Amino acid sequence: MKFLIIGGGISGPATALFLARAGHTVEVFDRVLDMQDVGAGVTLMENGLRVLRRLGILDEVVRAGNPCEFVELRTFDGGRRRGRRRRRRQGVDDDEEYEDHYDEEPDENGDGDEGDVVARFAIARRDGLTPVNVLRTALTRALSRALTAAGVFFHHDKQLTGIAAVPPAARRPSNNNGGGVRALFQDGTWADGDVLVGADGIHSAVRGAVFPGCAGPAPSGYVGYLGVSPFDPGYGWPSSRGLHYFTDCTAGAGRSGLLMRASETHCHWAVYESCAGGGGGGGSGSSTHSGGSSSNNSGGGHSPTLRHDEWRPFGDVAAERRRVAAVAAGWGYPPAFEPTIASSQRVVPVTVYDMPALPSWHNGRDVVLVGDAKHAVLPFVGQGTSVALEDADVLCALLEELLPRGIAPAVAFRMYQGLRERRVRMIAEASRVQARRQHATTAVGAKVGRWSLRLAAFHAALTGGSLNSDEVLAYDGREVVQKMLRRKGYI
Repeated sequence: MKFLIIGGGISGPATALFLARAGHTVEVFDRVLDMQDVGAGVTLMENGLRVLRRLGILDEVVRAGNPCEFVELRTFDGGRRRGRRRRRRQGVDDDEEYEDHYDEEPDENGDGDEGDVVARFAIARRDGLTPVNVLRTALTRALSRALTAAGVFFHHDKQLTGIAAVPPAARRPSNNNGGGVRALFQDGTWADGDVLVGADGIHSAVRGAVFPGCAGPAPSGYVGYLGVSPFDPGYGWPSSRGLHYFTDCTAGAGRSGLLMRASETHCHWAVYESCAGGGGGGGSGSSTHSGGSSSNNSGGGHSPTLRHDEWRPFGDVAAERRRVAAVAAGWGYPPAFEPTIASSQRVVPVTVYDMPALPSWHNGRDVVLVGDAKHAVLPFVGQGTSVALEDADVLCALLEELLPRGIAPAVAFRMYQGLRERRVRMIAEASRVQARRQHATTAVGAKVGRWSLRLAAFHAALTGGSLNSDEVLAYDGREVVQKMLRRKGYI
């Protein structure tokens, strides 16, 4: 069969690679002119690494990244830090009356100028798989090289404008689902195939064409910036082998940050702020989207400091990184953030979008959605990329088993949604809860979030668990598919 993959990010190429190795004809189409450096860093947990191992690119990705052995959550008091800076500017020495909880050196509990440790979770490791932080660019390049080796053609500058049925005279004789699908592009060209896979992200054109009446993504209530910088041990990071989340415990601040080393030479940083109005709740998941200024107009009481309308793609990076570093310093972020941001080679604004649940992930015939095109996960639990890879793994495992038996793709699509829907909603909701903990905009909410994190850490210590439960990390899509097919009598 011939498959058309719309979207060249992560889930699209992963799907294409599985299908090509199963003997299908596959073409990938992406709207960008060139797959240049985009995004920043991603965390791949055990469940995602398992898929990369099946794709044959695990070793390459691990070599390009940096081990992630734990997740650490810290609080910092931005209000006190701002007060201390103000007093120093005024020439007033700190004394006991004004002493805050930031010391120049960490104390015996690990607390210091980089913030107070609220929770620290070891990340479970199985099957010899150690979670890894890696630059998104390194992951997409590994997928691209594998696609080239598999003979998959990648079409650039192809913006999808519509989907239609293939005219009867042009239908492929190999088609076994009684039709054919045509992808229409903005440049006036088209491509015909037996199945079209929509892997074109949170603002999916495929989803809009298949489900034109469904509500699309909307701002979730969180905005921010992320970037890539050279890694320098002198910046005062807590550690280089973990995933470090920071939450401003100032009453009503609604701010957070992230630091992670993503390669031998580079690191990823992010700063986020809550802007009331989006709410950060409801729907089936969320994702980040670069660019735009819609997040500044979401209404509500908490006005975001970050102004995305001041950013321009491929603009003055030096000026932008100085401005964002100054914003982080003005918020009272721990000192490691300012030099890290100020040395950035890439600065990207993000609006975090929430997406309502879709009634179906396919059209019941020849179009199916994967990755952020059908669901998305807030960037606060380190599972977004791994969940997208799981989608590709499960969908292709079903197609590999059913198509040789003459079973229509639509049957595989229904099974795919049935196997994946509950799990995706569970992880998306967990990410939404974590976001509320880290971005409370009231004093009560900040205290509740802080104590809930401490309780989660205490429970993990008692049970020997980790931040991501066994239910999340031990997931193996191929095993799930095999069990289901045996139960239904297909194999």
